Amino acid sequence: MPRDYIEAIKEKLSDLPDTIHGMVDEYFKMYVDSRMEQGHSMSRIENNLTEPEEMAERFRFFYRLHQVYGRRRLKGAGRLIREALQKGVLSRQLYSQKLTRLIILSLFLLAAGAILTVLGGGLLIGNLDNPRGLNASVVLLSVFIFVGGLGCIYYIVILTHKFRNEMLSAAMDGCNLRYFGT
Repeated sequence: MPRDYIEAIKEKLSDLPDTIHGMVDEYFKMYVDSRMEQGHSMSRIENNLTEPEEMAERFRFFYRLHQVYGRRRLKGAGRLIREALQKGVLSRQLYSQKLTRLIILSLFLLAAGAILTVLGGGLLIGNLDNPRGLNASVVLLSVFIFVGGLGCIYYIVILTHKFRNEMLSAAMDGCNLRYFGT
């Protein structure tokens, strides 16, 4: 029975790489071993197995998440995160906490960028009548604008990328691949 169960799952995952098939074998063996250590009989384990279609869907979704996770460009990550939220794989509480943190940090960085840019502009305007101070103020203005505006916006992009990777990682953990029971 367990061999038929594993083969049914692998048949549904036939279009995925062999590494996923190896994961199915490894995780099922770990699941059976842990249940045996808890004192369950093999027939009890067999009777409480999840449908092969549901397990195949979990592994398929994990594979889709794994393809995007850790990449430099996270194309399609938003759609996968939304799907993980709908399936209940990703905790809404974790998602809202991390999203709130991202929004607050982004607003802070935008405000800091605007302040630095205005400060650099004020420095330039204050030194327009001083010929010796003009060169230094132009240099300071360009540094303030670069660090203040572009640097903060770039850091927001980095934070957004980190947020998406964290959500993909949490969704992969939530796929529950190691539990084959009902």
